[in-house]
Amino acid sequence: MLNLLKPGDTLLLRAGTYEDGLSIIRLQGRAGKPITITRPEKGFPAIFLGSQDKSRNTIQIKDSAYVAIRNLKLDGMGVADIDAVNARGVTHDITI
Repeated sequence: MLNLLKPGDTLLLRAGTYEDGLSIIRLQGRAGKPITITRPEKGFPAIFLGSQDKSRNTIQIKDSAYVAIRNLKLDGMGVADIDAVNARGVTHDITI
């Protein structure tokens, strides 16, 4: 679903718990038209959990630009050696 987002689009997530993390790969907004991933301003949060088996970071960003991540709760579950947010490749202009 993320690969369908275009510059200026907003993905509005439902409140709830997301156990599979968030992978942002090759997502390209533009200066002045970022792609925004958020949840409603009011109400229950969207919570992203870290992986108990350390197989992934809570949010992984790779080869992406001009992306804004807002109003999400990240819970690493107390697992050592994972990152809440990790960026790799040619990644720039990310707002969290």
